[in-house]
Amino acid sequence: MTVEKRIRGICDEWFLTEPIFYSVYCSLQLRSNPKMECRIRSGERRIEYNPTMIKALSDNALKSTLYIEMIRIVLKHPYLRKPKGASPSAILAGSDCAISQYYTYLPGIHTPKEFNLPNGKSYEWYVRMIAEQQKQENTENTPAGKQQSTTGDGSDEQLTTEDEKASYVELWAQDETLQADISSLLNNSQMWGSSSASLKGIIKDAGKGRIDYRKVLSGFRASVLSERRKLTRMRPSRRFGFKQMGSVYDFTTQLLVAVDVSGSVSDEDISNFLHVIDRFFKYGITRCDVIQFDTDVNTQPEGLKCVLKKKKLNSFEAIGRGGTNFQPVIDYATTHTNYDGLLIFTDGGAPTPTIPSSMRTKIVWVFYNDDDMYKHIDRLGQLGRICCIQ
Repeated sequence: MTVEKRIRGICDEWFLTEPIFYSVYCSLQLRSNPKMECRIRSGERRIEYNPTMIKALSDNALKSTLYIEMIRIVLKHPYLRKPKGASPSAILAGSDCAISQYYTYLPGIHTPKEFNLPNGKSYEWYVRMIAEQQKQENTENTPAGKQQSTTGDGSDEQLTTEDEKASYVELWAQDETLQADISSLLNNSQMWGSSSASLKGIIKDAGKGRIDYRKVLSGFRASVLSERRKLTRMRPSRRFGFKQMGSVYDFTTQLLVAVDVSGSVSDEDISNFLHVIDRFFKYGITRCDVIQFDTDVNTQPEGLKCVLKKKKLNSFEAIGRGGTNFQPVIDYATTHTNYDGLLIFTDGGAPTPTIPSSMRTKIVWVFYNDDDMYKHIDRLGQLGRICCIQ
């Protein structure tokens, strides 16, 4: 039996046992690629396999290899934006860590324990943490999570060289259209097959799709921009020419940014968030004040004078590191009526605040990972826009 027939035979069995995998598999092209340096890979709307390497696998090993690849595809790892600055080994290991805890028969792939990382985090989070570990290692020492050689029967899925890892993720690139197509297939499926309850849970979460923070923040910026009209002789009226004074407009928008500095939010996450805000609200905002909060708002000068100005982000030092309470932030924005918009950066771990009817400031809740965002999206999403900066 040819390699292609073996693969198609296993995938056809999913019609009854794993209907979700079968639906996604049918939406992609299966293609032989004897030149690639790994057994199987996905990306660019296709699944590629190396016939020589696949031929050496036993039937059980091939089933496991295909199953692992389909989990990656269903979770959209090959179609998400590649984490910036991460090596192929970090990207692959991060994907492994994100799925290994949900499927018990995964011979040879990485687990969070290998990197001293907790379970239950997202693919992007694991990639970022593993990439940081790699940067800190001495190149002369054994890299963290170094992969072992394959077993004799070919059942070990780990890749042993950097070339193999680079080849494996070579086709991975952001494809929002295919992400939406996969989400549609997952949302419309009524049969979940033999997958474990935990795996079904993350597959259902994958069906929710990703919220593009760029679109959310851009839309929010457009909604809060306000202008002040002034008459001038230097510009003619569009209707009457120089017989009447023309108009110029000055931006008057002021923005309040509230940063959760409770112990559950890391300095790195805060720094990443502030630089994203600096980039999105560089133009059209006359003033952007940053305050800190945990159980209360920090009203000390060092907490209030962190201001984003033009192209430079002033230094920011987290003060507090206690619990979390959103109500003081809402109360602060209510009493300081000069702000047009409020961005709250948090992990969401606090009671739902009460929004006074007198408050006119628009709100965006910004999370630092998808897990927290989807955990709190139903209740906090009712109070304003919501997004995640991963």
